[in-house]
Amino acid sequence: MDRKITISFCGDILVAHKIPHCTELDSILKILRMYDFCFGNLETTVHNNEGTPAAFPGGCWTMCHPDRLDELKEIGFNILNTANNHSMDYGEGGLLATLKHLDDRGIPHAGTGKDLQAAAAPAYINKNGVRIALIGVTSSFHDSYLAGPRGTSIIGRPGVAPLRHKSIYELPSEEFKALENIVKRTGINSYYAQAIKEGYLPMSENLKIGFYEFVRGKKFNASTIPNKSDMERTLNSIRSASYYADFIVVSVHGHQFMSNGTKEDVPHFLRTFSHHCIDGGANIVVCHGPHLVRGIEKYKNGVIFHGLGNFILQHDMPTEVPAEAYLASNINDFSNISVGELMMDIKSNYGRCGLVTDAKCWQSIIAGVTFENGKFDINLYPIELMLNETKGLRGFPRISKDMTVIKRIADLSDRYGTKIELSKDNIGIVIKS
Repeated sequence: MDRKITISFCGDILVAHKIPHCTELDSILKILRMYDFCFGNLETTVHNNEGTPAAFPGGCWTMCHPDRLDELKEIGFNILNTANNHSMDYGEGGLLATLKHLDDRGIPHAGTGKDLQAAAAPAYINKNGVRIALIGVTSSFHDSYLAGPRGTSIIGRPGVAPLRHKSIYELPSEEFKALENIVKRTGINSYYAQAIKEGYLPMSENLKIGFYEFVRGKKFNASTIPNKSDMERTLNSIRSASYYADFIVVSVHGHQFMSNGTKEDVPHFLRTFSHHCIDGGANIVVCHGPHLVRGIEKYKNGVIFHGLGNFILQHDMPTEVPAEAYLASNINDFSNISVGELMMDIKSNYGRCGLVTDAKCWQSIIAGVTFENGKFDINLYPIELMLNETKGLRGFPRISKDMTVIKRIADLSDRYGTKIELSKDNIGIVIKS
């Protein structure tokens, strides 16, 4: 195919307030509208109290008015991922309402659905004679978020398309034996062992503690591997999309990072998953979740964005929260403390902790991708999220003159052999290799 495909990729969209018309956003709009397709991760539920607060939200209860979708569509977003740790903040009702509001506006979306088959299915969008497909999964979720498959007389369960993984720690024999003794003496695995005995869980040769597995070895080693069934289901979706789409994007939302590393270090299972997706026919794997940028990897005939950072970050600016948000901060009187004071002052210990204190969370990029004749051209536009401007602009993006984020991506990409240089007009350019 010799048609040119242009896509802009943005990170997490955690929007709570009306997107303003202002000078700061005009330059953002110009970039987004340079590209035919515009992707983002919609990391909030969208409804008018059409769900119920989840017992296990994704860190906080996110919700925005459906009008925000009209505003996102107006500035250029035309395909969205919905699989993430906030998908089920307001339960099945909130999820289904979000999907309805997206469908009502004709915005294709992937990663969640009324059952597992719907959540795993590719979303398609056509423009200028080109069709792209989006497949979405998340590795960060509570077990209750899992979409359930249909296939019997019982209907499936609404939820997310999961990317589960296994964490395995290899320990020298003496350390393994010491840990095994501690497990036996404390009885912390008694419930797990009983569940195996009664047939509710499968047998395992490894020593399991919570989400982790330990094996005997010669030296310490930590690794993570993607869940086989989740990997196969995603590959099946890629294979299906290959019959209908000219270009395939896989979206992965995950907060995990390397053991004994930092949030910038990609865990083994995510990199393994991304490689398999491209081997299976995907053109781009785009990752988001840790709220900061990670490196870019050119793998075979595809590209992996290991972390896009944020596009809009208003996680602490909801206008409504459930009573449990107050109770989580040991506040029983809901009437004397406003939502703003609770979320923006008390939760952050008055600006001393949380994402608001991490400068890396407020520096990000828009990745502009042009694909033609089997080759990629990639431009990285530095953006910064406004924090100390007027209250009406807090959390929204503007073009940044600070090239720190491009230099950071260049350093992080170098570990994958991907070279990035800065152009004269302060745009990061991914060098062809």
